[in-house]
Amino acid sequence: MLEEKIYLTSDGYMQYCDEIEKINAKILENNTLKAEACSEAPGDGWHDNFAYEDACRTENMLLKQVEQLLKQKDRIEIVDSNNDEQDLVNIGDFIRIEFIYDDGNVDIEEVKLTGNWKATLTDSLQEISLNSPLGRAIYRKKIGSMLSYLVDEREIRIHILEKRCV
Repeated sequence: MLEEKIYLTSDGYMQYCDEIEKINAKILENNTLKAEACSEAPGDGWHDNFAYEDACRTENMLLKQVEQLLKQKDRIEIVDSNNDEQDLVNIGDFIRIEFIYDDGNVDIEEVKLTGNWKATLTDSLQEISLNSPLGRAIYRKKIGSMLSYLVDEREIRIHILEKRCV
């Protein structure tokens, strides 16, 4: 199975690398806790030292996270915003989208397409990642397009109404 590329801007790639560094720092911190747990209960077997066992579980979880991020790193492709084409959706654009549901209901939302590793959560604006199903569906599509994308094998129809650049 061919794995999909992960598209990030330069800033998004820096966020990705920072995430790996944060987890590595947590691993070092956890190693200190693990050593303290051993020294506080000398002679106890590993099965009697709950702090040590907890530190081991945490270590395994953190190592798996780093391993997964390092495996994904090979799939990253750096893309940068190119606003030369005003009629296409691009990274950094604010887009008004009409969501058209099967029951006839319609919902209009404004989102910002981002190439960051993690979206910023704010009350006033919903950021969507270039790597999300919606982000992949609208990236480099023409304003006014009617299209659809899949989420959990459910088709969602949308109409790209307009965009504004920042």
